[in-house]
Amino acid sequence: MIRKTIAALGFTWAVLMSNHAFALDGCDVGAPYGDTAPQMAAWEFLIGNHEVDFILPTEDGTWGEPVAVAQWNGWWGLGGRALIDEWFGPSRDGGRGNDGVNVRVWNEEAQVWRMTWQQTRNSVAAIYEARIEEDGLLHMWQVMPEEETQSDAWFEITGPDTWSRIQRSRNDEGEWQMDFRLDARRQACDSR
Repeated sequence: MIRKTIAALGFTWAVLMSNHAFALDGCDVGAPYGDTAPQMAAWEFLIGNHEVDFILPTEDGTWGEPVAVAQWNGWWGLGGRALIDEWFGPSRDGGRGNDGVNVRVWNEEAQVWRMTWQQTRNSVAAIYEARIEEDGLLHMWQVMPEEETQSDAWFEITGPDTWSRIQRSRNDEGEWQMDFRLDARRQACDSR
C-alpha cells in the first residue's frame, strides 16, 4: 500500500509540475479506456473546462451568494485509465489560490475510485476514495492523512453542463456541518 501511495504521489507531482494552462488547450480530452469505461463514466461530468462558483452556507442553513470563482479542468489521462483534473482556486488577494491536481483511477478489487490530490498551498498530498452510494450520488471521503478524515463530499449533476460539489465536516461536537458548495458550469472548448 505504501509503495503504491508513493508511486501515485510521484505521478501526481509530475502532472502538477507540467505547467498546464488554466484551460485545456483545444477540445481533445481523450476517452476512457476499454474495460474501465463503465466505471469511469461516473466522472464524465468533470471532463472539460468549468467555471466554478464558491458558495458558503448562511447562518440559517441555506446557501449564500457566490463569494469567489475558480476554474476546474478535467481530461482522460494515462491512455484513458485515469481521469486527471486540475483546480485553480480563488484567491482573496488577487494572486494564485490553492491550486491542485487530482488523479482518479478505478480500483476493481475494492470497487471504489482511488484519488490522489496534490495541492500547491502547503504541498500536502491526500488520498481519497469514492463510490456511488444508495442515494445515487457520487460520494467521496478522505482516507489519508488520517488526522484529516472528518469530512466528506458528494456531487450532484444539475444539468447537461452543470454540476455541484457539496462538502461537509464534523464540528467540535462531532456533528456534521456544511462547509461549502461548488457550482460548476462547463465552458465551450477552444478548438484552435
